[in-house]
Amino acid sequence: MPHKSWDERTQHAIDEVQEVIKTAFPEAAFQVPRGDDPAGMYLDASTKAENGFDVFDVIGDRLVDLGVEAGLGIHMVPLLKAEP
Repeated sequence: MPHKSWDERTQHAIDEVQEVIKTAFPEAAFQVPRGDDPAGMYLDASTKAENGFDVFDVIGDRLVDLGVEAGLGIHMVPLLKAEP
């Protein structure tokens, strides 16, 4: 298992967000790099959604809750998978 540079609470939140996205977009693939502008974790979510707003519709409110109520800086970046 690769070493994560964030705590267990943050990992739990990232897992939760990924699960919600995968429920709506089962093909979703993720990467989670750290970012500095603003500081936090950047959840890169690649899906076959029509557009990035479709992904935000699924998870946007929860990301706000995690930021405001839990103080976690998790930012989602919707990426569209290219059709083969």
